[in-house]
Amino acid sequence: MWPMVSFTVFLVSLWITWCKSQEPSIPIRIPSVNSCNPKSLEYESQLTETIRSQVNPYLLQRYGKLRNCGGPSWTKVVDLDMSNDSASCPAGFEMFFSPVRSCGRPGSERNATASFTVKHSYTNICGTIVGIQKGSTDGFGPTFFDSNPLQYVDGTIIWHGSSYSQGHIWTFAAGAQQLSTNIRLGCPCSYEQWNFNLPTFVGSNYFCDSGNSGAFTHSTIFLDNPLWDGKGCISNSTCCQFNEPPVFYRELEQSSEDNLQMTIELNSPPGEENIFITRIQLYISP
Repeated sequence: MWPMVSFTVFLVSLWITWCKSQEPSIPIRIPSVNSCNPKSLEYESQLTETIRSQVNPYLLQRYGKLRNCGGPSWTKVVDLDMSNDSASCPAGFEMFFSPVRSCGRPGSERNATASFTVKHSYTNICGTIVGIQKGSTDGFGPTFFDSNPLQYVDGTIIWHGSSYSQGHIWTFAAGAQQLSTNIRLGCPCSYEQWNFNLPTFVGSNYFCDSGNSGAFTHSTIFLDNPLWDGKGCISNSTCCQFNEPPVFYRELEQSSEDNLQMTIELNSPPGEENIFITRIQLYISP
């Protein structure tokens, strides 16, 4: 009798052990540090809001304080990504499919301007422009603007109103090289000895960049180093830090209801130099 009971107890024990082995394992939950750290919780909340409201990773910038360009307090004027096959260039620009899908000046025109409709008044403008450099773009020295300040740059200009000398917002200059024997054709942020005066209406409201870290050239297209993206600067250049590209921010002295204008300005024919715009993002706020 006892041996039979012992054997039954043994079988029951084996059955219980087997059943437990089939139960899903329950992980040990360690309390989140946020439950004990209000500051950490606040930071996580801010970070979530930032990620939620970002239109593009470019559009987060610090100018003394966090300015969430493209976030809830900003109104989109244009958000154009030419890597999207459905995107088309704004009127005034020509579409290119080579060397990269992009927008630029049509034919042999020296410049081209596109206008973007604004639906309410604004004081603040922010955004980003990204382009590809071809050849020997001349930065802030294409026509020696000392004699003609309205022809002062090879690059792109954001402006409003009747002219960019009166309503200048931001200049995106494209230098011939990151280091050049002719420093007038480079970027101020690449040379400690750069001592030419920019037009007073430009002031410090500009980015300057070059896709060319090598020898001077009239025709090379620099696909590997886009303009004004805040990356790819050589070690003795501060262009990737000056004004914190790729996002610009400008506060006007008085509000405006003008449409935003974007001009591509170059002083040489397309066979020698060009700029292909691949990204345009402009936002406004009161």
